Amino acid sequence: MSNGALIRLKHCGKKIQSLEDGLEKMFWMIIQKNLVTGFILQSLGENMVKNKTPKEKDYTKTIVKQWRGPPYSYKVLVNGKWIKMSGFDKEHINNQLHPKKAKKVLKIKEKN
Repeated sequence: MSNGALIRLKHCGKKIQSLEDGLEKMFWMIIQKNLVTGFILQSLGENMVKNKTPKEKDYTKTIVKQWRGPPYSYKVLVNGKWIKMSGFDKEHINNQLHPKKAKKVLKIKEKN
């Protein structure tokens, strides 16, 4: 074997060795990652068993309160007649009546 061939062979051997070292490091990183992931999943599973899932809420006993927000009831004077209307505010009532205009807009107070 010539001197040049031996040098090339040594150089290739170093490259192969460095590739093997890199693969070995990557292999150990993958194993370490799998161990950590397994540990996390195991601890989550243990916590779920300890805490147990909460019982479902019984919705048959819930009390639904009356809605107090908009739209509100209004008493509106249009062309000399009182009309009962529903809307968000006075501007909304006037927009509903367009092209007519309301002379008076009074909000009806709800009992409750």
